[in-house]
Amino acid sequence: MFGKDRCSGFHSFCFMATEGSIIIRGAKVNNLKDLTVEIPRGKFVVITGISGSGKSSLAFDTLFAEGQRRFAESLSSYARQFLGRMSKPDVEAIEGIPPAIAIEQKVNIRNPRSTVATTTEIYDYLRLIFAKIGKTYSPVSGRLVTASSAGDVLKFIESIKPEGDANIPVYILADISWAGRDDKVELMLALKEEGFSRFFTDRQVSIEDVMRLSESGEFPEKLSLLVDRLKLGAAGISEELATRLHSSVQTAFDKGEGRISVCWQDGDGLHSEEFSNKFEMDGIKFRQPDEYLFSFNSPLGACPVCGGLGEIIGISEDLVVPDKSRTIYDDAIACWRGEKMGWFRDLLVKNAAKFGIPIFEPYHNLTQEQLAHIRLPLGALHKTEVRKIAQEHSFINAQKHDSQDICFVPDGDYARFMEQFTGKHYPAGDFLDQSGKVVGTHSGAVRYTLGQRKGLGLALGAPVYVCGKDMQANTVTVGPESELFDRIVYAEDVNWIAIPALTEPLRVTARTRYHQAEQQATVYPAENGFRLEFDQPQRAPTPGQAAVLYQGDVVLGGGTITRVEK
Repeated sequence: MFGKDRCSGFHSFCFMATEGSIIIRGAKVNNLKDLTVEIPRGKFVVITGISGSGKSSLAFDTLFAEGQRRFAESLSSYARQFLGRMSKPDVEAIEGIPPAIAIEQKVNIRNPRSTVATTTEIYDYLRLIFAKIGKTYSPVSGRLVTASSAGDVLKFIESIKPEGDANIPVYILADISWAGRDDKVELMLALKEEGFSRFFTDRQVSIEDVMRLSESGEFPEKLSLLVDRLKLGAAGISEELATRLHSSVQTAFDKGEGRISVCWQDGDGLHSEEFSNKFEMDGIKFRQPDEYLFSFNSPLGACPVCGGLGEIIGISEDLVVPDKSRTIYDDAIACWRGEKMGWFRDLLVKNAAKFGIPIFEPYHNLTQEQLAHIRLPLGALHKTEVRKIAQEHSFINAQKHDSQDICFVPDGDYARFMEQFTGKHYPAGDFLDQSGKVVGTHSGAVRYTLGQRKGLGLALGAPVYVCGKDMQANTVTVGPESELFDRIVYAEDVNWIAIPALTEPLRVTARTRYHQAEQQATVYPAENGFRLEFDQPQRAPTPGQAAVLYQGDVVLGGGTITRVEK
């Protein structure tokens, strides 16, 4: 920083702007005395000095005022009429100044999510930048996560260069998860009906040949569906061929549920490159980067611990037990002191012997098992024992009946809660019968559940039940109770408890509803979860519900139902 006091007798000098700097010449605002200064751009610059030395005059009344004024001059005359008059600061010249933002040194917003970036609206631009240029890497392998398009596959095929004038064969294959399928024969029949004729291993093989092998129970270990093939020469791919290949690649993605491979054979042998149009890696599904992932005001981007608030609301053991040298009997637990909450302490002292808790031992000497009983003293008690304690202390909910309702929807009106929570209105729509005929009007599809009979308001000559819902079309399909039964359930988001993983079919008992008795079934490994086949059709297993698996008294695990089949 360079300065020149007019009364100092210093010689004047020529101050040339260097590239990437802001030059202020002859600033005379307030107590600035003809100050000339060079400030580097693109760096964090701090202005310091004693009180009254002119820090604010330089930063706000000179630098920011001129940057704001020049930015306002770039706006239209219509926009400037709303900004008011902006005076030019008392300065000879300012060079290299960009549009400026000033942040006052005070907290005037109570919102904990408010930051400098949100106040200045820079945050919106940062979110867009990260969403557009951000890259996702797998936390397992560290590899870049990408989702391939048909255009990406075509570019790769075009990059395959034959040697000389030779034509090399190229195959577009769909991954049909052959090894893990139990419906191989049905699959082959369906593929033939759709016009496919060949599989591919390390060579082409017809579906007819594989079906003949199936008669003896022999199947190749690995097969891919051959969707298209071509001879690639030095001339490359013509426009007509590119159109055909684009359609073939898209078909391969559809048949392979997003996974395909391109194989080609040259003088060095058979080569293969795999592609996926799913944004996933190492068995993990990722969300495509968008602006919501970088917003702490969105559930998608907010910290899962603090919810985007930057603070965690919870119970601090150091505050609950400020003096850990005291004993339970000597009121170590601060919140249980006094008459109002003292009965908790008395209850613990009375039952401490049951759990082996020494009440005359300093708190810091207690084991983790003993502390667990103190933190959750009712955890080992049966429900009837808890009710008895509640009755002894005249709790108003001592006689309350058991409930399966969600605690934050006490009146059971889930539709109203959904409308308030999502801000959406669920309008009336059509009731349809099994043939698609309109048979009545419903009051909003969100108000109905599969298997529901009461409250439909339909008089069709026989009892009908809700058999299906289409939220996009806003229709509810009704039919006889027999239409509610399904035998096959697919589940994802699986949590295995008693076994590390499901690697082979297993006989189990299973439940898909809380009040349902356990039913005999067989569970099979499936992509992203398991396939559950009941011995007998079950009433109204519904996507979104849990499917829990048992062997005797042991809970094997469970998952969330994603679809059902007859």
